[in-house]
Amino acid sequence: MLITHPPLTTDAFTLYLKGSVLLGKVKTFNVRFKMRYTDGAGPTAMGSSTYTASSLYDNHQSNAHDPYNWAQQAAQQQRSPPHAPAPNPAYPYGAPSSTAGSKIDPRETAEFQLLDNLIRSFISSIPKDFREPVPTDLGIKLDPVLYTAHLLPHVAMILLHDPHADIGSPNCLSSSRILAATRSILELIYKLCGTTYDLIYLDHSCSFCWFVAGASLIRFLKAKMRIGDDTEVQRITQELGVVR
Repeated sequence: MLITHPPLTTDAFTLYLKGSVLLGKVKTFNVRFKMRYTDGAGPTAMGSSTYTASSLYDNHQSNAHDPYNWAQQAAQQQRSPPHAPAPNPAYPYGAPSSTAGSKIDPRETAEFQLLDNLIRSFISSIPKDFREPVPTDLGIKLDPVLYTAHLLPHVAMILLHDPHADIGSPNCLSSSRILAATRSILELIYKLCGTTYDLIYLDHSCSFCWFVAGASLIRFLKAKMRIGDDTEVQRITQELGVVR
């Protein structure tokens, strides 16, 4: 449904709704994963949580009516609440399951990979008539709903990968995903700045999307400053100035 766009029923608002659904799916996944695997160390966002697998993970059996098996888990928790093992400082987001049997990397789960593919598929499936949210023809007015619809999937990608990224690492897929999504948002900001459109008429959620991009840039800026990469520091500083 999210990547199929029938011509007669597709417009800017339907794309906006689908982008909102994607964002909701990401938030739901993050909350549910934290409830199942966190040891309560903190929030899932911005790199301050620790994921640890409970004993329920080993006995997990999904079914069509309850794919996350919440009913069985609740019953087991009432009988014998699991005691999470102490987190390993070497793996602040949970060691890969192939490395440590008591922990799990959410990026190895089918749900995470499905969401990642769904977001990328949605972006590439946007119909040709709606791929340019900022018209180059001065006679065509900017559609604020369509503009927001283009921002939302990039925000969803950032929020999906943010808790699990080793920011600045060239070998971290999550870091690459976040940087690509952030710069896609920046590209939309550049295009908007090239118009005379009054920003007061934009959807209020645009401010949130720009804030997420700015927060990500700050993390990359800190990472590049730590390793002394002056070229990237200068570039990211300039990009951050656009968001501000």
